[in-house]
Amino acid sequence: MVKIRVISNNNALEGFTNEHGFSVLIETETSSTLLDTGSGEAFIHNINILSIDISNIDSLVLSHGHFDHCGNINYILNNNNRIKIYHHPQLLVERYSIHKDRDPMVKFIGVNEVNKKSLKNCHSFLTEDITKISNNIFITGSIPRLSNEDTGGPFFFDTIGEKRDLILDDQAIWLNTKKGLLIITGCCHSGIINTVEYIKKYSGIDRVYGIVGGLHLSKALDKRVIETTKYLNSLNLTMIAPGHCTGDHIVEKLNKDLNCRVIDVYAGLDIILDVNID
Repeated sequence: MVKIRVISNNNALEGFTNEHGFSVLIETETSSTLLDTGSGEAFIHNINILSIDISNIDSLVLSHGHFDHCGNINYILNNNNRIKIYHHPQLLVERYSIHKDRDPMVKFIGVNEVNKKSLKNCHSFLTEDITKISNNIFITGSIPRLSNEDTGGPFFFDTIGEKRDLILDDQAIWLNTKKGLLIITGCCHSGIINTVEYIKKYSGIDRVYGIVGGLHLSKALDKRVIETTKYLNSLNLTMIAPGHCTGDHIVEKLNKDLNCRVIDVYAGLDIILDVNID
């Protein structure tokens, strides 16, 4: 059995707090892995309501260096000084979004100084390439961008919009289970097609059991949504749980158009999957 506990998400169950952020705890019979740390105090509220003992978490994996995934690194490290931390070498670069129709037009969206300092003061495992973190649990590292998925946005390394940020530090987690691959994403800035195909190629496993996490489709062009839906149906998934940056309107569409079970994701939700680690 694998249990995925949703700590931070844009939508929340009653009694929990929503935020623009993402975090899930992946529990197997032998390991406990935290993917991302949400963006703010909602994460702390929810992790306490869920009665999760932070000191028992084995690993922290950071999917990429945006504020809504790295907001509580300091909190985790203050409560668990033995946790193994995995992140891409580019996680801590300066990052901005620029929207000319918004005020303020420029917004810092990287890892803040408090969390950056905490991370710099501890030992991290850098994951530019595929990394095994536990029994049949892996991190992708950088994912090749081979499909034409419009996964970008107004993201830059500078405040004047000259150095575009393609978020090449984006990475996902996957588990080899006896029923196929279980893939867990943060934002999936690399694109879900690129992500799945890369994992299939490396693992040598063609069957994909399920996908959990953000799909970065909330502002995608209609063409991409159609192509992504077609691709997901071609996988013959057992389940998918799209959250965070997928977008509520896209989740509604996926509920109608996919040929598998679609789980609506909320902070406070426990997703219990009848799979065993291979």
